[in-house]
Amino acid sequence: NEQGLNKEKAGQLQAAVDLYRKAVDMQPDYAEAWFNLGNVYGKMQRFSDAMNCLNNAIRYKGDYVEALSGRGIANASLGKTDQAIKDLTAAIRVNPDYAVAYLNRALVYLNTGKRDLACSDLRKAVQLGYSAAYPILQNECDGRK
Repeated sequence: NEQGLNKEKAGQLQAAVDLYRKAVDMQPDYAEAWFNLGNVYGKMQRFSDAMNCLNNAIRYKGDYVEALSGRGIANASLGKTDQAIKDLTAAIRVNPDYAVAYLNRALVYLNTGKRDLACSDLRKAVQLGYSAAYPILQNECDGRK
């Protein structure tokens, strides 16, 4: 898993996939390795593969906030917006201070025309200190905090 992280950081995504695969082959219930593998597949635009890996991460660690949020992104990328909202909402339920999930849910809301809900989530992400949400909040919600 550590070697996979290093390869991923170096931009060697296929090498990272191979190492993460080796990690989950050696220890099938290694939730973090499944999560990392899912993230790399997401970076490679292989969203169905990402979904399978994130499902495994969640199966082995049910309250895995980052994996729930990642699965939400994968679902949104596959056009499954209702399931994306459910996953992101589940991540927020597990950790109400996880600002990334608010931002990601806001983006799904924006893409489905639910601006009021998106602005509420963007405000929450900014309130939690996630600065990447601020320009989107300004642009999409008239700059009102």
